[in-house]
Amino acid sequence: MQKEYLINKASSITLNVTDGKIDSFREKDETQCTVRVYSDGKIGVAGALGEVDFAELEKQAIEKLNDGIPHPARLSNVGKKSIINETPIVPELKLMGTAKRVASKIAKACPRFLVNGKVRSNKVFGSYKNSEGSDLQYANNSFSIFLQVKDRDSSNIADAYYGASLKTFGTVTENKVVSDAKMLHDAFFGEKITLPNGKYPVIVGPYDVIGNIVKDFIA
Repeated sequence: MQKEYLINKASSITLNVTDGKIDSFREKDETQCTVRVYSDGKIGVAGALGEVDFAELEKQAIEKLNDGIPHPARLSNVGKKSIINETPIVPELKLMGTAKRVASKIAKACPRFLVNGKVRSNKVFGSYKNSEGSDLQYANNSFSIFLQVKDRDSSNIADAYYGASLKTFGTVTENKVVSDAKMLHDAFFGEKITLPNGKYPVIVGPYDVIGNIVKDFIA
């Protein structure tokens, strides 16, 4: 009998921005554990949320083999590898102050915009082991800013969008976020350009095209 053991942990702190100010705080911490067993061309799977007893989870997965779900794949040893980065981009104790400062700077740089959105700090951890000797671990952090902006005189729900996911953060990057938002503001209220009739290339990000498809196909 072959066996797989998976752990996925995700935690985040999200600050809500309303009209350029931080008005709420949300913290989330999730752990998912899974055991998969394979025997005689069949698979049994058991999973749970939170910290669990893997021996009990393995027992449940073995019982699931009785469901007779076919799975002809065989596990292999892919070796041992660990990629761990536990250094936060913005320390938790400084997160609120950083978010307030950036939101305030953007509000001042973009006076004709109503600025709403999220500032989020994320931590992820993943672990995979199997009975053939594979032992993989991964941990990383990210810091993101997602802003929905609108002309204060507009009746639209939103008129523009700004988003940045950052691997590093400091004075230079902070100023870059503010300058990018100001560039969007100035372009939005700048001279209107009328394009002549014709065909033009449209540039979109990869996630806009296949993001949801990929997400839905991840088992």
